[in-house]
Amino acid sequence: METSTRCRRRADGSSGEAYAGPLQSTDIIPTPPQTPAYRRVRRALASSEEMPVVDGEIKSYEFRCGGPMLCSLPASLTLVEISSPVAQLWPELESVVESLLQKRQVDYDMIVLRHRFWRYDTDTSRIDTATVLVSATKHGKNDRWLEACQNLRQLFISRGLPSLNIEIADPRGLLETISGLVEPGQPIVKLWPELEIDVKKILGERDWVVLALLRRGTDLETKKNPITISITIDEDSTLEWVSVREQIVKLLDYKKLHYLAVEIIRGRIVCNQSNRQVLFEESYETPAKMGSSIGPHDFPKSWGTLGGFVRLKDAAGQWRTFGLTCYHCVAPESMPISKRMLWDQKGIRPFEAGHDLDMDQPSLADHEETLSYLDGIIERLQSPEFYEIEKRLADPNDFVLPYIARQHEATKRRITGIQQQQHRSRQFFTTGKQKLGTVFAASGFRQNGPSNRDTGTLDWALIAVNAERASTNMLPQSETIVKAKAKAEFTACSTKDTNGVLHPCFVTGAQPPIPGAPLFKFGRSTDFTMGAYNGVGKCLVKSWKRGMDGKLVHTICHDHMVISRPVHDETHFSHSGDSGAFVIDRYGALVGLLFGDNPVTQVSFFTSAADLFEDIKLMTGAVDVDLP
Repeated sequence: METSTRCRRRADGSSGEAYAGPLQSTDIIPTPPQTPAYRRVRRALASSEEMPVVDGEIKSYEFRCGGPMLCSLPASLTLVEISSPVAQLWPELESVVESLLQKRQVDYDMIVLRHRFWRYDTDTSRIDTATVLVSATKHGKNDRWLEACQNLRQLFISRGLPSLNIEIADPRGLLETISGLVEPGQPIVKLWPELEIDVKKILGERDWVVLALLRRGTDLETKKNPITISITIDEDSTLEWVSVREQIVKLLDYKKLHYLAVEIIRGRIVCNQSNRQVLFEESYETPAKMGSSIGPHDFPKSWGTLGGFVRLKDAAGQWRTFGLTCYHCVAPESMPISKRMLWDQKGIRPFEAGHDLDMDQPSLADHEETLSYLDGIIERLQSPEFYEIEKRLADPNDFVLPYIARQHEATKRRITGIQQQQHRSRQFFTTGKQKLGTVFAASGFRQNGPSNRDTGTLDWALIAVNAERASTNMLPQSETIVKAKAKAEFTACSTKDTNGVLHPCFVTGAQPPIPGAPLFKFGRSTDFTMGAYNGVGKCLVKSWKRGMDGKLVHTICHDHMVISRPVHDETHFSHSGDSGAFVIDRYGALVGLLFGDNPVTQVSFFTSAADLFEDIKLMTGAVDVDLP
């Protein structure tokens, strides 16, 4: 029976498919080496060797061992439901696991039962993710971990838990590979345009997704990580990629670019939405703010970010303000294809008949998630103990200690406050205040530019915002920015003086991105974050869209990229649901519009403000576009 690639990837233990490191600095010589194979560290399927040791259903790597499902890295953990059979048996099972580990002389320091799965997996329902995870230190090369895993699997099966996974891992084997920018002054920056073309030819028609030049490694000081040709391939690819790696290595050695590494990893570009969001109460304010949650009217399966506001000048010299977001946020894939197909291909022009794309702010999906979250808080507060104290307080013959009575009254006030918040939120929707406006024009999924080097992704939509919901592009107050590093480097915050008077700062003007410079965004999912514009500027992105005949065809664009800064208090620059956010520089100028990200490499993609404004003029007939 054929095994799906997705399941195979999970079992292999990493999203990495093939890797060839750079030559060590002491090995670099002025001419191409005659036998370069031994000089580069090579990996296939994320092992430090060409293949893992496999014994039955257990796979053993240098610092990880386990099975039958040894999930891809980076991995996430969640609690196992208390009511599940494995959780019911775990108190008894844990001591037996500990005894077996001691018998096999495994130097462990922690044993936990958790669901364990690839961090970027959108569907874990098809696999058994419950795992006994053992954190341990490995000493030299031996088979004790492999034997321990085999013994533990036999134990699980004998206890009626055949789907329970085992993983023993040394923290050295769990280090996440992170991305860093290639500095603008690096010699490879000038060489990259030609080299990119050569690598693209090698990739050919294979199912790759992104071709980028990045620094990639495990050191948080990213300048210490090697400059890497990073190739993201479709996460369900069934092709063989080691030979592709070897062709690229041969090219690099021929060009004497021995210091470059090659990485082929599984992943995808995230433009669609996969996470609902709990909203703050200010999300229900009448003026819609930049960076807030939006979604199609009465449509609970889509959400995105309102980037902010732009102005269009018509032929008569009149200016009009519109909200700006991504096209895929107003016409998501979950909409009927009969509605979307023509829009995808041609876009939406002003006053075009046949579309009814009304928008809500906040989105219905996030509104429902917020109400459900608040219901959960109330349910936890109204515990059996709560009702027992309520009953005792109502009994004139019972005595309740004063401090317990005070705590109970405080709990009741909190419940009342939450219920009032829910009422205000529901009323915002039932009275129609959530209606933001109607889509005025949109790009569809088109491209701009006359050549492959210049072609970029277009993914924008203008919203004719209802008058009472129109607002400004006021930047956040410095007090609300919790990420210290972003706060220190961003110089355009709104501020309050000692008297509490607000001194607003707005997004003003549009500027091209500067290689190596910090960039910022304010989005629905990850709020205010900082990244950096890569030294080589753009990367190649391959995507698929449906043609008018219904068949899928691929397009290749040269798109701008922002690299996350995974240090200190920084998260990824963007996440699912941030599409549509304004990308701005440290001085508050608009640089572009965010439309997606590659979570595996922590890279986000955006359309430049210049390309955005030119296409808006093309689609709407406006003679000028700027910021209000």
